[in-house]
Amino acid sequence: MSGHGMEHWSGGVLEWWRLQGRKSLLHPNTPSLHRSITPFPVRRAGFTLIELLLATAIMASILAAVLLTWNTGLAALKRSRDLTENLQRQRALLDLVSRSFRTAIFSQENATWYVWDTQDNGDGDAVSFVATDVPAVGTAAQSGGVPQRIQFSLEPDESGQLAMMARAKNFLAADVETAGQTIRLANWVKTFNMRYYDAPNDQWLDTWDDPNTMPASLEMTITMASSNPNQADVTLAKVIDIPCTASAQIGTVPIATRSRTTGRPGAPAGGSGGGTGGAPSSGS
Repeated sequence: MSGHGMEHWSGGVLEWWRLQGRKSLLHPNTPSLHRSITPFPVRRAGFTLIELLLATAIMASILAAVLLTWNTGLAALKRSRDLTENLQRQRALLDLVSRSFRTAIFSQENATWYVWDTQDNGDGDAVSFVATDVPAVGTAAQSGGVPQRIQFSLEPDESGQLAMMARAKNFLAADVETAGQTIRLANWVKTFNMRYYDAPNDQWLDTWDDPNTMPASLEMTITMASSNPNQADVTLAKVIDIPCTASAQIGTVPIATRSRTTGRPGAPAGGSGGGTGGAPSSGS
């Protein structure tokens, strides 16, 4: 084959090859000598499943952290409120009892009528004394400013729970068995401890045993349980000075119809006082 014929034949083959490739593009199912190239799919705008799951996990973590912080703040606020309420209740009790101690009186001339009756019972002490103001039991127990014998003690109530109790009776009643008033001052009281300051000897005593004098100061310690069982007990102590450490003038005391028996703080509200005596005269 001549050179001119060879060029003609090559040109025909190339033309046929080009036509076959064009047919395969127009008709994908048509067999072709060319391997068709599948283009990559065009990505549409949006989030994939992994991105959505990751975003959901992050939002859940943030929400859990916010809720945890919120609950922690609420719990701390509740604990603070409970503690404040317990402290206020305990301070109110201390102030109420302190007012009676500050108005305590004593007469050396009639010491058996003014004797301090104290008991050291571990965590439940008791004390009985004479005072001119008894706010713990209200004004009903006081008649015309007459002194009252007041008793503070820690006793179980009807349900067996310890409670702070106050008893008061008319100090000058002719009938020494006249029943006084008994008032529940506070619940949730776990301990009631008293100490008495002996000024001449400069020491603190668990009981006051001197029948001829009264303490110059005393220390009262009260422990109260929290209304929330998960919180610790609260203990407050207070030192109380008694202004009237000398004898007190209280006027003429009426003659008692019978001898006065020695009472004890744990006894019923009719009896307290110290020693026996007839008709005492006015104190000086």
